[in-house]
Amino acid sequence: MTNFLESTSATELWELFSKYWKCGAVYIPKKLDKAGKRFDFARFEDVEDHNKLLL
Repeated sequence: MTNFLESTSATELWELFSKYWKCGAVYIPKKLDKAGKRFDFARFEDVEDHNKLLL
């Protein structure tokens, strides 16, 4: 995911994602993407239909 506030923490994203899916982990690397923006990785558990995650 990209385009979130600079001040957003992994804990805040985990709390947000957990409202909709069983979230296993959220990681925000210190390195920026090629456009100079932050990005994160989220791992979800027990996903039966991965297409629903894209909504």
